[in-house]
Amino acid sequence: MTRPLLPAASPLATRPTLTLAGRCQLTMFSAAMALALGVISTDANALAFGRLNVQSALGEPLRAEIEVTEITASEADGMKVGIASSEAFRAAGVAYNASLSDVRATMQRRADGRYVVRLTGSRSLNDPFVDLLLEATWSSGRIVRDYTVLLDPPSARQPGTATAIAPLPPQMGAPVPSPRTAPAAVAQAPAQRRERPVPAAPAPAPAAESSVRTGTGEQQVTVRAGDTASKIAGAYKPADVSLDQMLVALLRSNPNAFIGGNINR
Repeated sequence: MTRPLLPAASPLATRPTLTLAGRCQLTMFSAAMALALGVISTDANALAFGRLNVQSALGEPLRAEIEVTEITASEADGMKVGIASSEAFRAAGVAYNASLSDVRATMQRRADGRYVVRLTGSRSLNDPFVDLLLEATWSSGRIVRDYTVLLDPPSARQPGTATAIAPLPPQMGAPVPSPRTAPAAVAQAPAQRRERPVPAAPAPAPAAESSVRTGTGEQQVTVRAGDTASKIAGAYKPADVSLDQMLVALLRSNPNAFIGGNINR
């Protein structure tokens, strides 16, 4: 008896491979935030860096901490962490600031068990925005994280500067009695007749950065590997606006584009 021939097995259909384009279209306001989240890692299930907390001001040596969100005790013991080499900056297309050459990075464990990377330098940073590549290697992987450091002027960190825009005390803002009610007020408190109304202080002038305009609106920009917030701002800022004005304007005019209104996150 001859068995019927079975049809030849059809080859498995080739599933199309979905690839992300080498670049994506983002608005200027979300581009800087996307760049701040860029990570290169060889072990996605291991170490992860969090946000950058800058503790120094413009013109001072760098003092900052970087949160470590995922790490085991064994990884922390054998880990080497530091600023990436100038060659790594060039390979990533990121400008290297020579003032970073003496910055030391150390892994520290806090009392609550959390880990942070402490960054300390001895040379003053005189640029308001500095691109930084942090590199960490351990037995099972390697990670490189790109940050943009925002340095405020020292005066912006002094508590006394906030008093210039403090609200007026309640007694200075009290309404002056109208002539019709004045006799009753005098009868209740005759001694108050000698007091003169204190003129209200003029309203404070608006902050300088509130007048800065980007001139770009919702213009689309192309983000490529190695781009930074300072690069994007420098490429699209108007001629009469400085780089730091452009970045601060983007940050303060669009706080929802940055986590907690912090360009370093």
